[in-house]
Amino acid sequence: SGFRVIPDHAEQEWHPKCPDLYAGIFHFRFWRLGQWTDVVVDDRLPVSEDGALLFCRSATPREFWSALLEKAYAKLNGCYEALEGGNTAEALVDFTGGVSEPLNLNQEELIQHADQRKMLFQTLAHAHSHKALITCSIRVRKQDIFFYFFLQSKHPGNQLTKANCFGINCLNLTVCLSFLQVEVNRVCRVQCLCEQAASSVYMDSRSVTLRVNLGPGRYIILPTTFLPGATGRFLLRFFSHSHVLFYLFQLIMPLIFIFPSVCVYIYISAPDVYAVIRCEEDSVRTKLFKKDGSPQFNTKVIFYSRNPKSKISIKLWKRGLLLDTFLGGAQIQTGGHERCQNRVIDLQGGQSRGCVFIETSSRQCLTDL
Repeated sequence: SGFRVIPDHAEQEWHPKCPDLYAGIFHFRFWRLGQWTDVVVDDRLPVSEDGALLFCRSATPREFWSALLEKAYAKLNGCYEALEGGNTAEALVDFTGGVSEPLNLNQEELIQHADQRKMLFQTLAHAHSHKALITCSIRVRKQDIFFYFFLQSKHPGNQLTKANCFGINCLNLTVCLSFLQVEVNRVCRVQCLCEQAASSVYMDSRSVTLRVNLGPGRYIILPTTFLPGATGRFLLRFFSHSHVLFYLFQLIMPLIFIFPSVCVYIYISAPDVYAVIRCEEDSVRTKLFKKDGSPQFNTKVIFYSRNPKSKISIKLWKRGLLLDTFLGGAQIQTGGHERCQNRVIDLQGGQSRGCVFIETSSRQCLTDL
């Protein structure tokens, strides 16, 4: 990152043998909202009456790169006064282009719980092994200690963390980062809040980071502002140890004509390997359950029915070497408006005896979903 912040640093050095090449200006770069921003300053630095530098200075009297870098950063933020206090995490993000993550160390909890101490050590060791910058700060009044570490990546595809790490940068807004678990086949925008898988707190900070462990499924990443209706530009960055596919939900409503409209949520717990859920022309296949015992699919799907009398079919299959075996199926028909309706339906027409547990919700109005 040093070469990013100070580009062509060798050419910007003072060369006594080539004084004509010195122009009295210096070029720096800082990371702001997804791009490197160029800042150019002259060589005039604020000093006291006796000629000593007023702000940042080096132990070597003839070394001025730190003071020049500070001047460029002050120019980026408006003035030297804007650098007083501030947030270490935000500054190092500007200098590295990495993702910052704060760790709040609660002294009492760390003393009482050995597992939390072990987790803290593993987190810091993992960050250090990936060449992350680690700093700490102390709140004098409450004796709280904060660790900040920064993940740097030469390529967005690098696997940096075991857990998923999400970061959002936004200027002059109090923001929160949430993750909503939605149906595995959803392609339209969410019209109302659904099950929340993880969430940060609203922070009056330029950078908000959330580290979560998410199971297989489909999730909506939802940045929100504390004040309703507040708008602003933001940058969302995502780092994951696992392969993840991203989609942009641009559709507000389905493109098909629906009348009356019925949408259904289904949670399935079935007694065998995998299930296929179908409504009219749309179908969803659950993941393969490999463990012994009764599988818990807990799959949530959504269908947009063209016909209010259409039934939803659920078929259970056992995977074979050549052909899959049909174990049994069930059919249900939902009403026009119901919420969290629980059903237990016996399997029929296959080689297995058992039942499926289903929870359904349906709406006539699509904006309720």
